[in-house]
Amino acid sequence: MILFNFKFFFKLVYLSLFKSKGTQARLTRKRVIFLLGSAAIFVPFQLMNGLFLLLDWVFFPGFRRVEVREPVFILGNPRTGSTHLLRVLARDEETFAVAKLWELVLAPSITQRKIVRGLGKLDRCFGNPFKRWIVAWEKQAFKEEGRYRRLRFEEHDEDELILLTIFSAIHLVFAFPFWEAFHRYIFFDSEVSPAEKRRFMAFYKRCMQRTLYVYGPTKHYLSKSPANCGRVGTLCETFPDARFVYTTRNPLSMFPSTMSLFAYQCNHFSDLLEPYPFGEYLLETTKHWYRYPLQKLAQSAHTYKVVKFKQLVQDLEQTVIDICTAFGLETSPEFGQALKEEVRKADAYTSRHKYSLEDMGITPDQIVAEYQDVFERFDFDTEGE
Repeated sequence: MILFNFKFFFKLVYLSLFKSKGTQARLTRKRVIFLLGSAAIFVPFQLMNGLFLLLDWVFFPGFRRVEVREPVFILGNPRTGSTHLLRVLARDEETFAVAKLWELVLAPSITQRKIVRGLGKLDRCFGNPFKRWIVAWEKQAFKEEGRYRRLRFEEHDEDELILLTIFSAIHLVFAFPFWEAFHRYIFFDSEVSPAEKRRFMAFYKRCMQRTLYVYGPTKHYLSKSPANCGRVGTLCETFPDARFVYTTRNPLSMFPSTMSLFAYQCNHFSDLLEPYPFGEYLLETTKHWYRYPLQKLAQSAHTYKVVKFKQLVQDLEQTVIDICTAFGLETSPEFGQALKEEVRKADAYTSRHKYSLEDMGITPDQIVAEYQDVFERFDFDTEGE
């Protein structure tokens, strides 16, 4: 059963067509082209994905019997190092099952993944001409994205993207910047109805089972999504044996970096009225995602680990070892070597993400005042990282 969120879809379409005047999503030429393109490409593509998901029940019915044992969820606000941590942990292929970007957005079904892998084998017989073209294309297409994070189809990525298939991913706020419409999904545990929670988690769990079916049913499913901060209570109820990693970062770096990212992403789909909009909404969202997850986890019996961004950057190897130890996971010699390789890459990495608090119209003192309890809780330096 495909649980497409028709109600939310038609709501965002209505807002885009009839309530966008004077907003960041007003109907400019860019906006109209995007909406027409969505109708012509995105919607039919997701319908096709839905068909292939249904075919899984015919061709690979065994995926329904795969048990999701002790999944690991990486939570935390955007720009806190969670994607980097996901990709490092994903190098332990004996322990974790993690979906790649192409699987999340292009081939969410087992059927599609089998077809793509079959075509990949055929491509290798001819010297990988198609793969070389894809690599060259994505280097150019994702060049600007590199300022924020490495984006490649073969990279592991946040599984929130698979929710685009049912029109429920938080990423839709970039394309449809009507923040009031997304409020209930940001505060998922308290504002979404029990019936919708069950439908949402039913689809999400099926997606997890599909990934485990492809990569190994005895492995631990590994997830990363900032939006899961608002769903942590629902995740705890759905997966009683789940483990959690919460990544956190000094708000003096997290908030402006997130502002910059959201402005950049939204600008793909709309002609923004100002360079850095949505400050108040991002403030409300990030405050909730700083406080709520750890509050909820502290009240549960679930194992969780807090990882500071500075700790992740300065001692990646020990941080990963500490996580595995806390969760009772053994690391193989092969992963030990891969981890050292990731440390070398991290040491050589220089961020190209540049932003200015002054350009955003905010001051360090304002950020410190807004997140005072966060600074105190995590002992963050009020002068910055």
